[in-house]
Amino acid sequence: MEQALQNLMSPNNATRNKTESMMTNEIRQNPNRVVSGLVQTLRNCEKVALRSMAAVLLRRYLLDEKFRLWSKANDGTKNALKNALLQALANETQRVVWTKLCDTISDLAIGTNFNWPELFPFVIKCASGNSNAHIEAALRVLAPMSLHIAENMKNDLVSFRNLLASCLGRNDARVKAAAVKTVAQLIVLLRSEQERSLFNDLTTAIINSVGLLAKVDRCDLAADAMDAIIDLADSDFMITGLKPRLSIILQLCTTIVQTSTLEDRLRHLAVELLVTCSERAPTAVRAMNPKDVYCSKVLPAILGLMTELEDADDETWTQQRDERDSKMDSTHLGVGMQAWLRIGTAIRRKRFAPVALSLVASVMSSEKRWTALHAVLLALSQISECLPEDPKVHVKLTEHVVRFFRHPHPRVRYVRVREIFQNHIPTSTRSRNTTGTLCGNTLSHHILSGSRSESSAKHTSSRDSQHSEFDSFRVRASSCSSSRCGIFEYVC
Repeated sequence: MEQALQNLMSPNNATRNKTESMMTNEIRQNPNRVVSGLVQTLRNCEKVALRSMAAVLLRRYLLDEKFRLWSKANDGTKNALKNALLQALANETQRVVWTKLCDTISDLAIGTNFNWPELFPFVIKCASGNSNAHIEAALRVLAPMSLHIAENMKNDLVSFRNLLASCLGRNDARVKAAAVKTVAQLIVLLRSEQERSLFNDLTTAIINSVGLLAKVDRCDLAADAMDAIIDLADSDFMITGLKPRLSIILQLCTTIVQTSTLEDRLRHLAVELLVTCSERAPTAVRAMNPKDVYCSKVLPAILGLMTELEDADDETWTQQRDERDSKMDSTHLGVGMQAWLRIGTAIRRKRFAPVALSLVASVMSSEKRWTALHAVLLALSQISECLPEDPKVHVKLTEHVVRFFRHPHPRVRYVRVREIFQNHIPTSTRSRNTTGTLCGNTLSHHILSGSRSESSAKHTSSRDSQHSEFDSFRVRASSCSSSRCGIFEYVC
């Protein structure tokens, strides 16, 4: 068997194909022998790679429709296999092997409808011990079985809750992250509020675990834990579990978003959790004290994230603009723009607009960094539907925006065209007449005077960007209908 496993890892295609055919034939003719051979490898082989491969093949062969090794084996072989898997997990010291064993055990338990009386006592014993590796392994086995626990082990929920609370209290980073994922999966699958309420007192520990993991430089595990909390926020647990702790979530997530040394995935997930909370509990967000504290903290934090451009070099931006635009959703800009839109839509204009407009006006009037102006124009382009219909507001905003038609940086000029034509021009007749005239005067002067000479003197690499910029003028102007703003007719 060891030689067969070695051949399956061979870089030679012919060798691998021949061995796979041989294993398939052996499964048909002598399934018990295949199971015994893989188990023996798990128990006795000294080579880590072969033990790992044996665990992978067991998972593949046992329940896969193509092989159905489990259904072909006799009862004695099945019982021996179950015991051997638990024993191998208890004795295995190499993480690369025991993580695969955990997946094999979980899949076998689910595939056999949990006809495995020894499994849960073994897992609980591992999770209650002192070995961090055994505790993490137990949690890795339990997590995929959350549905079974939620539906068929309701009388044991208190015991599981106490076990998971103990795991959350461990100092080991991997154990803490695995505990968050396991408890989150279980809570989401519980159907009654009474059952979910058993876990309410664990919520603070769950949230704080993200910050603790980030502090020990385990952003990967912190991101996994944050992802699990987002699932909780998007479930019925939001009301009873997370809503009373919105202030903790607000402080944690804004801190993460503002910390540029943390990994992008964690920061983006922190934004997503803030947005999800505003969508799932908008009334609670609006009711937070002091007044408007949520928007006052979240919007500047997200705007700061949007200023951290991955492609700040002008020439790179010009050459890769189309490719960048197609991947916008995964960038700081894309995440931030969507967040402004979703938060504004969830909280609604009465409470969102004053904070957003105050921040926009402050940045436009005092900020000197082009990245900040670029970010605030893009944010503004997302929230036109969240702003009040007062014509004075639109005129004031337009006065701010048109000042950037002559901004020296091409990216600021590019996004203000997007802002004016695509999103910001109001639909009401009264506002449209004023803003249309204001934008028309500035835009027509900008095009006809050929203001590209100013920017070319300061940006030697901006020639291509200016062509694309003026193309943007023409495309957006030609697509801007008279029923919307009337600017195109004015310019022509």
